[in-house]
Amino acid sequence: FGTASGLLDGTGDYIQTPDSADFSVGNGNFTIDFWAKRNSFGTFQHICGQCTSAGSYITNNVWFRDDNKIRLRYYNGSINVEYVSTIAITDTNWHHYALVRDSNTIRIFIDGVARGTGDCTGSTVYDSAQPLVIGRIGSYALEYFNGWIDEFRFSKGVARWTSDFTPP
Repeated sequence: FGTASGLLDGTGDYIQTPDSADFSVGNGNFTIDFWAKRNSFGTFQHICGQCTSAGSYITNNVWFRDDNKIRLRYYNGSINVEYVSTIAITDTNWHHYALVRDSNTIRIFIDGVARGTGDCTGSTVYDSAQPLVIGRIGSYALEYFNGWIDEFRFSKGVARWTSDFTPP
């Protein structure tokens, strides 16, 4: 890995890639992991996601809410399903985040420690046609991330971790 990271100022910076079949996870395993260092707290900030410019049909959205807890939210075709970490991050240190679906379980890891678990039995992630965006939630031009993101990885078909681990 290199010696640089992406600095996003929270006012319009983001990275966008077109939709791909690689982002359609359905009811299969996946992992979204990255390193992040936040500059601001107590606001909605999106790490990544796919959704329309109106903010609907959210797919694999990873975000911090005003309570500073990290979340994984997705649309399953009828409702938004959300999983929340058990702890808040309120410092400006680098942290490793991993959001993992392993069969019927969603796990949220912070710095290699499981900090949230949920049952996702029978839940299928909606296949969005929107671009995948890092630094905001898809085409929805609000709630930008303010801080650094590094080594972002979206892994389809792979549950990289199912128990506590040492972050790479």
